[in-house]
Amino acid sequence: QINTLSMIAEDHATFSETASALYDCIESLLTSKTTTPDTKLPLVYVMDSILKNAKGEFINLIQTGAKKWIPIVHGVVGEQQRQKLKKVLNTWREFGIFKEDVVKEMLKCYESADKFAAAKAALDAKKKVEAAVAGMQASEALN
Repeated sequence: QINTLSMIAEDHATFSETASALYDCIESLLTSKTTTPDTKLPLVYVMDSILKNAKGEFINLIQTGAKKWIPIVHGVVGEQQRQKLKKVLNTWREFGIFKEDVVKEMLKCYESADKFAAAKAALDAKKKVEAAVAGMQASEALN
């Protein structure tokens, strides 16, 4: 199905109106709350295939719109799918589809998630230390 959608997109890549309509259709599914999380990554793969095969008008459309839908997809999929999403974004950098600063902007949701995970780990470690200290104090009080 991805190949079929990519071929349709390729047929319309030079026509801004139809390229925009195709892109808007996929983007609306990516941003919709009714689209299930397990459907979102395959839709990203459709965008990826269109970028790498159809190109044309889709490059600017996806570059502009991805800032909206990437954080949404990132926020609803599981960790394994997040890593696959990140891999797709990195291939866009490697293929030179988007400039480095554009890809960095797209990856910002990962920075936020990494900071959150680091803060949570620090809080968990603090709680463990506090529990250990409290246990030692209780033990000393019994002696």
